[in-house]
Amino acid sequence: MRYTPKEYADKVESITSLLLEANTQCLHVQEQLEGDDPPEIYDYFLSLERKIIEIVRIQQKLQAEENVFVGAQPGSAIVVHKTGGGDGTAEGTAHYFQTQTTKSAHFVIGQDGTVVQCVHLNDGAGANCCPDDSHNSWWDPLIARFTNLNLCTISIEHCDPSTENSTPLTAKQQAASFKLIAWLVDQYGLDFHQEIRSHHSINATICPGNYPFDALFASLEGRKRSLNPGADPNFLNNYWNILGVGADFSTGLAKTWARDVSNDFWRGSPIAKEGKTVWKGKEVPILHTTAGFYTDEGGVHYWHENM
Repeated sequence: MRYTPKEYADKVESITSLLLEANTQCLHVQEQLEGDDPPEIYDYFLSLERKIIEIVRIQQKLQAEENVFVGAQPGSAIVVHKTGGGDGTAEGTAHYFQTQTTKSAHFVIGQDGTVVQCVHLNDGAGANCCPDDSHNSWWDPLIARFTNLNLCTISIEHCDPSTENSTPLTAKQQAASFKLIAWLVDQYGLDFHQEIRSHHSINATICPGNYPFDALFASLEGRKRSLNPGADPNFLNNYWNILGVGADFSTGLAKTWARDVSNDFWRGSPIAKEGKTVWKGKEVPILHTTAGFYTDEGGVHYWHENM
């Protein structure tokens, strides 16, 4: 799509407002932290869902709470599924989840590219459960910690009318799948070579059949970044101050931002100084910018780019 200058300016303003709202939300969550189960943590995940609904154009047809793992806060890995039957529509599969089974997935992607969310990101879905003897040993540390892998994984179903899961993804279905997974990889700081897994890696099943993992990984590897002017200290200082936040290069994430920008990576200008938020169930430092945000996870800094 091509925009007029005014349309482009309006789009930038809309995105910036969305990011500022998300940053305010994160700070609000931080202020409300009390004990191990802060009452406002659910709002943080709802803010993530609001962003992804806008980015990927998702519908919501939520599964009943009694059929999900409420408050599990999954995010250790993504598990890819195919339906192995059905009418090929995300709406049909979501209706099946709501009316005919206790199983569920976080997202369902139809053959027409429609994405339906069935379980909140704050909750665990009922798609993976319990590994058998054939499971990949990569899962062993998570099995030891959670036993039930539904408590730590985000699951994505892809509609396939074939009971053998042999129907290739349609072009629209593949595009929606890759876009959704890229967004989740960025938001959760996942190592996509290790932390995107097939259902077949958990137990003996033909799910997800012929899902195009090679094309997915190539897509994730090939995402291009725009370049910015470079490493001039005056540029860094001025670039930081675009939104009037006030440059502060004293914190760890700010130093990482400056290093990345100096190396010509597009990172946007900060919309707030480094703060704290809850990420993957833990309180971590965070730095929001107009292009995404950084998290400090045990001393390792991760960049999460907006789509």
